[in-house]
Amino acid sequence: MKRLVLVAVIAILLAGGVLFALRRAATPGSHGTVAALLPSEAIALVQVPDLNRTRDQWHESDIYKLYCEPAVQDFLRKPLTQIPDRDANSQTLRDFERLQIKDGFAALISVENNNPVFLAGFRFQGSRAEANKAINKRREQIAGHLTNPRTEDYQQHKIEITGQGASLAATVFDNDWFFVSNDVDQLKSLLDRADGRSKDQHGTLEQDTHFRAAMAHMPGNYAASFYLQPKSFRDKLASLRSQDTPGSNQRTMLEQISSIGGAVRFDGGKIRDIWFVGMPKQEQNAKLARSAAELGTGDTVLYLATLLNLEKLAGLNQPGSTAPIAAWLQKMFDVASRNGITIDDWKAAFDLELGSLADWPATAHWPSVVASLPVRDPVRANKIVNALTSAIDEDGNWTKIDKDGIHFFTRQRACWRLRQQSRCQTSSWWRELIQSRLKRQ
Repeated sequence: MKRLVLVAVIAILLAGGVLFALRRAATPGSHGTVAALLPSEAIALVQVPDLNRTRDQWHESDIYKLYCEPAVQDFLRKPLTQIPDRDANSQTLRDFERLQIKDGFAALISVENNNPVFLAGFRFQGSRAEANKAINKRREQIAGHLTNPRTEDYQQHKIEITGQGASLAATVFDNDWFFVSNDVDQLKSLLDRADGRSKDQHGTLEQDTHFRAAMAHMPGNYAASFYLQPKSFRDKLASLRSQDTPGSNQRTMLEQISSIGGAVRFDGGKIRDIWFVGMPKQEQNAKLARSAAELGTGDTVLYLATLLNLEKLAGLNQPGSTAPIAAWLQKMFDVASRNGITIDDWKAAFDLELGSLADWPATAHWPSVVASLPVRDPVRANKIVNALTSAIDEDGNWTKIDKDGIHFFTRQRACWRLRQQSRCQTSSWWRELIQSRLKRQ
């Protein structure tokens, strides 16, 4: 009998735990992510997962320490005094820091009829009274010039509204969340998703395929993230292009972008940026090997690897193309044609992966840039380079130098003046740079 009672008690406790977990999952403070609160048509989203942690990491960054140097402060003292409401903004930031804000976000939902619609909010720690006290200070500053304050009840929530039309501001609390918008209907829809009343889970930004693809490339721990879905801008651009060139179905590179994602994180005082651009795969049967990354050094500030689509590049060369480099491509393809070079020759001579690196040593005034293409057939590659150097600059005086099995094509750049002293930039340092990188491989 005692065993049956014990089993019954354990079953009741387990059932209670499950119900509690489900109840917590239905509250906005614990279910999903910020993206689950937003509609799938959201255009842009900026998110800070932990405001205080980001602030602490910023204070430990090299840039902030440089900013705090006495000489820098003396230099910035006068400009900083010109910032309006600087003291009030600093106090507001301190008030919000005490709330230990999590999942802070600001989103652009639509720009229909040139009227942008925004949604923003955050989770806070502590009581609503403390949060309301801090928020009211800022609300009075923002809504000071607005009129017609009123409240509207919605699903046991009290929405506070000030102003009207393009100057409307609506705010609401939902458990440990605070939300603000300039559109009452969008704010109500957000509350429906936050409270679990909305059954259209596939209509959220979290379930959008473009958003998920972009966020899959972001780090798990970041200080701030950014997402842009350029569909509305892309459609407007396509409409303008169709007016200029009727009947053209060829999409520009910008029109093919489906999403842009980015994240910023701190790493030992350094600020690291990660960006992702979603667009159709250019070469279906090729993969990035990232071989050019081996040419990088500790001074490398930029590395880019991309797969070339020679057929599409050749298409930009056609009459009527509006690409910024169309004129140069026309010249390059004319030179290649006169020398009997075809796309098949290019594919046989080089891999399709183009790598680019930029180094910026502490001793250099400007960064140095290197672009690379892996060579498959040295004979064909040499023929192509000989032809294209004249396409790059027909008036340039190109010199070919063979050194340690490496073929250098160099051109003396024009002289330039600085502080009344005439100087000429030579290409010898390029040879030394390339040789030093190749020796490391």
